[in-house]
Amino acid sequence: MFIRTQKIREEVEEELNISLPESRSFYMGMTPFPYDITPEAALETFKLVREHGDIVRIWFDTGIPWPEAFEGKPYHPNVEDAINSKLSQLGEGQRVYLSLTPISEFRTGLAGYWGEEENMERPGEWKNKGFDDPEIITAYINFCRYMIQKFKPDFMAYAIEVNDLAKSNPNAFDKFVILAAQVYKTLKKENPTLPIFLTIKVGTFYEDEASQRAAIEKVLPYTDYIVVSSYPFQYYADPKEIPEDWFSRIADLAPEKPFAVAETAFTAENVVIEKYGINIPGNERWQAEYLQILLTKANELNAKFVIWFCPVDYDLLWEKIKDFTDEGMKFWRDTGLINEKMEARPSFKIWDAWLKLPISSDK
Repeated sequence: MFIRTQKIREEVEEELNISLPESRSFYMGMTPFPYDITPEAALETFKLVREHGDIVRIWFDTGIPWPEAFEGKPYHPNVEDAINSKLSQLGEGQRVYLSLTPISEFRTGLAGYWGEEENMERPGEWKNKGFDDPEIITAYINFCRYMIQKFKPDFMAYAIEVNDLAKSNPNAFDKFVILAAQVYKTLKKENPTLPIFLTIKVGTFYEDEASQRAAIEKVLPYTDYIVVSSYPFQYYADPKEIPEDWFSRIADLAPEKPFAVAETAFTAENVVIEKYGINIPGNERWQAEYLQILLTKANELNAKFVIWFCPVDYDLLWEKIKDFTDEGMKFWRDTGLINEKMEARPSFKIWDAWLKLPISSDK
């Protein structure tokens, strides 16, 4: 086995001009975001995620069934169908990272209602509640309990990109801290061996580091890990320009806590979003270089897992939804390790070369 692994390493190092370590500290996985709106695309994406990863991120950023969760009533059939669909696609023996959030999809306030549709306006008296409302906290704890029971995760995020909320709505963030304390303490008491955490967006952190540090310090007691999302191409088109301490400075916020990457990607094509005046150059070489930097830095930080956001470019999906979706959705369209023609990019070879490495037993 060692000879085979060594041969693969040498071949990839020569072909792609990269250096691979003897082992990796982290599990590797992708978010099963489909490249098209069809059932076939969803199934193909899950198949790809199963075959090219040892962990999968199951991600719900779709709102919360607030009244049903609070009252202990059955969720809308559409909610249950979505949950069961993801359950049915999990790979045998694959680690599960469950990602939930009570924060709205644009990280500006409390999440909407998930019922007949996703991210609907919260109904009735729920419309004017905040993060610190006792019924909101109870409902969210109940929802988390239900999802833990369903997915039996190995890792769990109970809030996504909390520092974006601190930036966009500081008053709501202060109320979120009250929710975080109660949710974390309750779930941790009930699941003492499950790593439970919230996630931090790297780019936002560096936009105003002083105020971001002050905000994050408020929630550090309520997270087992320091877990980040990272899309540095928004700031640096050429990955060589990314600061050396892009990840480590955030990991150092609590060096005693394990580090992980909840989601990340780098565009392999130009990003043009006219609505927001965004024009970012991109190419496959830069994407491959970023992936190698990412995995190398993650290994140096003894990371627990690394999740790539988009397995395949979603040009087909975008063409079907662009007339009724914000143009900002294009931002990640071309971040796949596989392009829209289902052709593997150089980054995909790097990914698989790292995936073949053994996970260090002492990490």
